[in-house]
Amino acid sequence: MKFQIFVCLLLSYIYGFSQPNIQITRFQVFDDSTVYDCSKPIVLDYKPQHIGINFSDSSGKKTPNFVIKLEGSDNINWISVGSEGFMSYSNLYGGNYVFHVKNQNTNAQTSIKFKIKAAFWQKWWFIPSIMVYIFTVIGLIFYLFFLYRFRQKMKTHKVQDKIARDLHDDVGSTLSSIAILTQAAQNNLEKAPEKTKKLLSQISENAQETLDNMSDIVWTNKTLNDNFEQLTVRMNEFLGKVLEPKDIDYELITSKSLENIQWASHKYYDFYMIFKEAVNNAAKYSQARHVSVSILRAEQHLELQMTDDGIGFDIETKGKGNGIVNMSKRASLLNGKLTINSTKNEGTAIMLSLPV
Repeated sequence: MKFQIFVCLLLSYIYGFSQPNIQITRFQVFDDSTVYDCSKPIVLDYKPQHIGINFSDSSGKKTPNFVIKLEGSDNINWISVGSEGFMSYSNLYGGNYVFHVKNQNTNAQTSIKFKIKAAFWQKWWFIPSIMVYIFTVIGLIFYLFFLYRFRQKMKTHKVQDKIARDLHDDVGSTLSSIAILTQAAQNNLEKAPEKTKKLLSQISENAQETLDNMSDIVWTNKTLNDNFEQLTVRMNEFLGKVLEPKDIDYELITSKSLENIQWASHKYYDFYMIFKEAVNNAAKYSQARHVSVSILRAEQHLELQMTDDGIGFDIETKGKGNGIVNMSKRASLLNGKLTINSTKNEGTAIMLSLPV
């Protein structure tokens, strides 16, 4: 019985001697002055952390000789700090850490675990997301590049189609009439000289018309001329060229707001051809003394109006001529509305309204 008591006392002594006397007394984050309860799991939000850990040996037998290490950091070797019971760490990033402290004099040691939440770029989905983003951007760049080239190619095709259509409609028909008139002039050269002179005069007019149409097609397809300022200058020149030889006074009125209108070249061309047909008709048939042309912008519409003080005409009988039909077709292509009012011996008014 005495022996059992002795053994228990011996074991109690040995056990009490080997009990760790080192304690973690304080765990704090310096950036926000937060102190954490060391008896509970410690989880810190991500940012480059600056933490401090206090520890002590309560045995009091001898001045402690502390060594420490931090598992999870770059350096996991034991580091001697002497009797100073404090250690701090700066710029700790996301991960799991274990802080160990040991008193080399007594071999007593303890540890504390803490976790710093991972940054978003440390998470498993970050690199795949970056790769997807990079490939998406590259794919988008290639898509936009090929889309740009496709649109440029389509734009070129449209210009080519427009030129071909204009040449066929405006130049081809005139050249065909020149060929017919030339053949007629050859047939009447000897037997009807007066008729031949008229035919030659008509051929000359048609040839000049062809040259003018060619000039208009080339002019409207020049990029530098894709603005209303240049268009109104050409319109004013055409008014002088056609009306002055007929002793017809004229005026062209425009508003400054036209400078803000930007059209594709085919719209300028169709607009100009409507104007040109109206001026030619006034010069040939109206017997007017004065022609007034105005181009004004009213809210979301552009209005071209031309009036003369000539003899007028009967719209029911002459309103189906090729000139007026062509003007109506071009107005439809521009999504516009063409209105013609004419009264005998009072003159003619032509109104074109277009959306802008």
